[in-house]
Amino acid sequence: MQADFILFLRDYLVNPQPGLRHWFPETMLYANNIGAIEIFARSRSLKYFDKIKVLFVIDKIDGFSPLFRYFHDHPDDVPRWTMHGALSLNNLIGINEIGTLQ
Repeated sequence: MQADFILFLRDYLVNPQPGLRHWFPETMLYANNIGAIEIFARSRSLKYFDKIKVLFVIDKIDGFSPLFRYFHDHPDDVPRWTMHGALSLNNLIGINEIGTLQ
């Protein structure tokens, strides 16, 4: 599930134009109430974030800003399922917690 989510996010960060999506996070159907995905939960540590930021092709925490801005402007692109609703990217990434620990 974590790898599926990473590939989905990376796709949006690397290809920021609408209509260029290649990855749909099928396994995230089961993720709506789990809180931050492990890689992001560990990224509360700035040292850990510095190790994993290359996965997302970003240099700093605010490198995720275009992703959140895109989904704010294109809410229909947020993955959703009929019975489970849309993914909560804020909960799964925990963006406000990243880099809060030294």
